[in-house]
Amino acid sequence: MNDIFSSFSDIFEDFFGAGFGGFGARRGSGRGRARKGSDCETSVAIAFQEVLNGVKKEVTLHKEAVCDACSGKGSKSGKTQACVACGGTGQMAHQQGFFMIQTTCSRCRGEGEIISDPCEECRGQGRVRAKKNLTVKVPPGVEDGMGLVLRGEGNAGVSGGPAGDLYVHVHVEPHELFERKGDEIHCAIPVSVTQAALGMRISVPTLEGHQHVDLPEGIDSGEEIRLKKMGFPNVHSGKRADQVVKIIVKTPKKLSKKQKQLLEDFSKL
Repeated sequence: MNDIFSSFSDIFEDFFGAGFGGFGARRGSGRGRARKGSDCETSVAIAFQEVLNGVKKEVTLHKEAVCDACSGKGSKSGKTQACVACGGTGQMAHQQGFFMIQTTCSRCRGEGEIISDPCEECRGQGRVRAKKNLTVKVPPGVEDGMGLVLRGEGNAGVSGGPAGDLYVHVHVEPHELFERKGDEIHCAIPVSVTQAALGMRISVPTLEGHQHVDLPEGIDSGEEIRLKKMGFPNVHSGKRADQVVKIIVKTPKKLSKKQKQLLEDFSKL
C-alpha cells in the first residue's frame, strides 16, 4: 500500500509540484542552500561612427550586492537556527481529506532557518542595495537593438550563490548622411550633369574621411558605385563590408543664355 501511495504522490508532484501532493515533508530551499542572483538589465547608446571600431561605455547600476558587514550571512555571528515551526523544512503540512497539502512556512518564509541576531546593515538579508559603475565593451560591428551579456554582473546570489548576469541593450543612433543595410553603409551623393557626363573625380564622405572617386563616363542618376571594405565589420566574423554610393545627377533649373545655347548645340550633334 505504501508503494501505491508513493506512486500517487509522485504523479501529483509531477503535475502540480511538490506543494500539492506530498505524503511526506520535503525540505525547503533553506537559507544555507546557495541560490543564483537575479539578472539585471541596462542600455547604452552609441554613435553611428562608433560601430566601426567598437567603443567602451560607462554605465551605473543600482543592484543587490553582498553585505560587507556580515559577508552575506545575514547574521552578526554568521550562524542560523532551524525553524521550530516547520522543523527546518521550510514547509508546513496540512491534512485535507486524502491528501497532505504542503504550504510555505509563514515564520521562516520557506527558508527553513531563523536568524536570531540579524545584521543591522542588511537586516538579515545578506544583501544590500548598492551603486556600481561598470565599463561595457561594445564590439565593432554591433547592430542597433543587439544585446550584450556580462556574466556575473547582475544581482548578488543568496547564501554564497553566484551572481546573476547583466544584459546590455545597445542603441545605435542614426546618422545624417549614412544608412546601414546589413553590414553595408549606404549614402547618396549629388553630382552635376557635367561631372556625370565626363566622368570627373568627386569627393565621397566615409566614416574614415573623404575619399576621391573617379566616376565612369556617362553614369546615370541612380547608379551605384562600391567602395570596397569601407562598410562595417561583421560583429561575428570581423569581415568588413562595402560602402555603397548612389549617384544622383542634378539637373540645373536655371541656365544662362550661353548655357542654353551650348546645350542646344550639343543636342544637334
